[in-house]
Amino acid sequence: MAHGTWPVPAPAVVKLIEGFPARFVGLEGETVTPTGAALIVTLADSVGTEARLRIERTAAGAGTREWPGRPNILRGFLGESEAGLNEDEVDVLETAIDDMTPEAAAHLASRLLECGALDVVTTPVLMKKGRSGFQLTVLAPAGAGPETADRIFRESTTLGLRIRRERRLILPREIIRVVTPWGDVAVKVASVPGGAVRFAPEYEECARLSREHNVPLLEVMEAARRAASSTSRANPNM
Repeated sequence: MAHGTWPVPAPAVVKLIEGFPARFVGLEGETVTPTGAALIVTLADSVGTEARLRIERTAAGAGTREWPGRPNILRGFLGESEAGLNEDEVDVLETAIDDMTPEAAAHLASRLLECGALDVVTTPVLMKKGRSGFQLTVLAPAGAGPETADRIFRESTTLGLRIRRERRLILPREIIRVVTPWGDVAVKVASVPGGAVRFAPEYEECARLSREHNVPLLEVMEAARRAASSTSRANPNM
C-alpha cells in the first residue's frame, strides 16, 4: 500500500485483532499499526473501558465502478457487541482472620453492608499453625476503600488488609413490582447478552409473605418469577 487512499485499519491490523475487544474511532488516519496490534494482542492482559466490539470475521468485496485514486472496495466486519454490559470500577478489600467468633463475623458483614459496601463475602480458609479462619472480601464503591478499611479495622480483629482497584462488568437491570396471590413483590430483572432475561425476586419480601400466609417460600418466589416473566413479555422494551 504505497499510493492512493486505503482502508484504515489496515487489513493486517484487522486480521491480528480478530477475537480481541476493539472499538472504532472517528479519527482520520492510522491509529494502530500492524506492529502495535501484534504487541497489544500478545502482551495485553486487559483493554480499556471503551472497547465495545469483538471482531470475529472480516470480508471485502470489489465493485465494478472505477474511481480515480480510490479502490472500489466495501469491507464488512462481523463481531459480537459488548455494549449490553455496563462497566465500572470497585475497591476490593481482603483480609484473613482466625480469631473472631461466627457471631462477630456476621455482625461485621452486616455493618459493612449498612455502611455502603456493595458486597461482603466470607470464605473458610486454613491459616498458619493449622488454625481455621475465614477470608473477608469486601467490594466497595471506587474511592470508598479507605473509609471501608477504617470500618473493618474498628469492627474486626484484623491487623492488616489488602486494597486494590478492579474493573467490574454489570448486567443491565431494573426493579419492577409484580402481583402474586399473596401480595406485591419486587423483582430484579437483568438483561443477559444474547437477549435472555433473568428474574430474581426480592428474598426479604418473599420471606415475609411466606410467613404471613403460611406458604412455602419457593412457591412465593416462583409465583413472582412467573408474574415478572409475563410482565416482561407484555413490555419487551422495558
